[in-house]
Amino acid sequence: MSHIRLEVIDQTAKLAPFMEFWSRHAPSPMQSPEWLQAWWASHGSSRTQLCVVVVRTADHQTIGLAPFYMRDNWTEGRSIRFLGSGRACGDFQTLLSAPEHAAAVGKAIGDWLLANQSELNWSLLELEGVTDNDPAIGALASRLRRGRCSQYEVDLESTWRLDVTKGWAGFHEGMSKTQRRQTRNLVNRFDKNNDLQVRFVQEPAELHWALSVCVDLHQRRWQAAEEPGCFADSRFHRFIEFACAEMAAQNAISFAVLEDRGVPIACHFYLNDAAGNKYMYQSGRDPAREAEGVGRILNAIAVREACEAGIQFIDFLRGDETYKSRLGATPTRCLRLRLVPPTLLPRLRHGLRTITRQVKHKVERLRKSWNQPESTPAEMVEQSNSPIDTDA
Repeated sequence: MSHIRLEVIDQTAKLAPFMEFWSRHAPSPMQSPEWLQAWWASHGSSRTQLCVVVVRTADHQTIGLAPFYMRDNWTEGRSIRFLGSGRACGDFQTLLSAPEHAAAVGKAIGDWLLANQSELNWSLLELEGVTDNDPAIGALASRLRRGRCSQYEVDLESTWRLDVTKGWAGFHEGMSKTQRRQTRNLVNRFDKNNDLQVRFVQEPAELHWALSVCVDLHQRRWQAAEEPGCFADSRFHRFIEFACAEMAAQNAISFAVLEDRGVPIACHFYLNDAAGNKYMYQSGRDPAREAEGVGRILNAIAVREACEAGIQFIDFLRGDETYKSRLGATPTRCLRLRLVPPTLLPRLRHGLRTITRQVKHKVERLRKSWNQPESTPAEMVEQSNSPIDTDA
């Protein structure tokens, strides 16, 4: 496609003309303008700069948008990243476009990065939470490699999606006999116990209450495991509050709260797309009720509700927790791509950063092995969905 033009937006106030395009082409709620602008409002700092790249044709038709920002760091120089990267654990990140324009948009952004490497002074393009079959990301990476950029690929934990189009009966058919029996037992326990109820919360007036329940249960569960929990990070907590407020009117936020005689004991926090499909972004449960399997009960009831609602899927997002495969969800490979320009200083910085991170990870693994108990209950490894701890 000839005569493509690019425009860089460095202030949120200038994004208004592109909101409709952005919303229409976001592949999930985690790429919506409301979600990513809430992230930027809480994570932007003096070391960061908004860098949303808009791709247009010669007649000013918008065909692509890259929701980027730039970050300055003394160890790695200036990096270009997706909004929502790092602790927010944004999955399905991509360059936004219609399918027929994906390759052209990726190539155009690659051309722009190569042509402006000195002016922008970028030393790293980090694309976290992408898939390996994304045509836009593939075209961008291919163009940069042809421009002699070095590419480094890191496998992250998979994302996991459960197809519920076959209904509740079809969901059971996809399980092993053991899992089918266990799931039916959990559901029977719930149905026969009048003290147990699940509240499905989507009305804006109730979202603040449901979020506070989720935060409390999530933090209590992880603190019982001697971990801080992601809401201990004030920026992350503020981001989620901003996002819920911005997305509530669109029915893009919902919760499932399992209660025992009115007391919350487990909770799911969902992001919903326009078709009602659910992305389980966060969860929590009462650590005092671990042995009762309250997390597994809520999983089963939430799946049944989704089957009855007639949606297509529940996506459990990134993380290889055992409960996801047990429910019959299927994994999708999730990657972090790093592309480094072909100049000396960026390559030296990347080499130093790689060595530093390898040492850090080895020390962390040793620390965990020293503190690991001899046996860990299976419940403790279920349902974390805790954001990946990368450099936000």
